[in-house]
This record gives sequence, C-alpha cells and structure tokens, in this order.
Amino acid sequence: MVLFMIFAARDNGTAPPLPGEAGAQAPPATAEPMQQRTPAPSIELITARQLLHRYEANEVRADQELKNKTIAIDCFVGGIKKNFLDVPYIECRTGQMFNTVGLKFSKSWESELGSLVRGRRIIATCVMEGMVIGSPWAQCTNYTDVSEPN
Repeated sequence: MVLFMIFAARDNGTAPPLPGEAGAQAPPATAEPMQQRTPAPSIELITARQLLHRYEANEVRADQELKNKTIAIDCFVGGIKKNFLDVPYIECRTGQMFNTVGLKFSKSWESELGSLVRGRRIIATCVMEGMVIGSPWAQCTNYTDVSEPN
C-alpha cells in the first residue's frame, strides 16, 4: 500500500484532476470503502486458582462463560508431564493438593517445556476445553515466563 502511494505521488501530474478542482471533467469515481480493522479482542486473564474455583462453583456456568474461548491463564507450574498419548502438558498449582489445572501443548513445544522448571510463573494463551475428571483443561498455543529473576 505504501509503495502504491509513493508511485502515485510520483506520477508526473498525469492523473485526472480531483472533483472540485479546476479542469475537472471526469465524473467522480466511486470510492471503495475503507477496510476497517477490527481491534484484536482482549482476552480474559485468569489465575489457575480462580479458574478451578469457577468450575467447582458451577461447571455449567463456567463452560458457558469460558469453554471454546481463548483466555490467558496465570499459572505457577506444579508439574511438567506427558499424557498417555505422549502429549506434553503443564499442571498448574491451585492451592489444593489433588486439584490442578491442566495446560496441554502440541508436541512441537516439547523442547520449550523441557527447559521449564517447577515453581516458575507463566502466563499461557489457551482455548478452554472444560472439566475432565475433576480438573479444568485447556489447549494452549504459547506461554510467557513471567517469574521474577532470583
């Protein structure tokens, strides 16, 4: 688009005059509507503990509000594991001994997850899948390590 505007400006004055200018004889051309860019929707940031509490309080409502939606999950890493299908995932601590929040990643994330350490704080961008056997699960596309340096 910028290159087009530069070439159009350097057109040596051979373009027809604009409507309203002296010597304008051509009927005004119909302008194409400007493409409006929709701003990127902001996504909800929620801690793993809040996510678990929402699902424990009312799973139906939590699914209505969150399932299949992109959210950012603030997570303290409790475990870095693989499931029976060899898919890597992170267990987020929630303050409850046996209830965690699971963040699944694609196999291409194995090297990044392999260098992650328990106890680190991350924020993951995920699509919420809902409850599976008592724990909320999400399919994640990336994460950012936001731990304080020691």
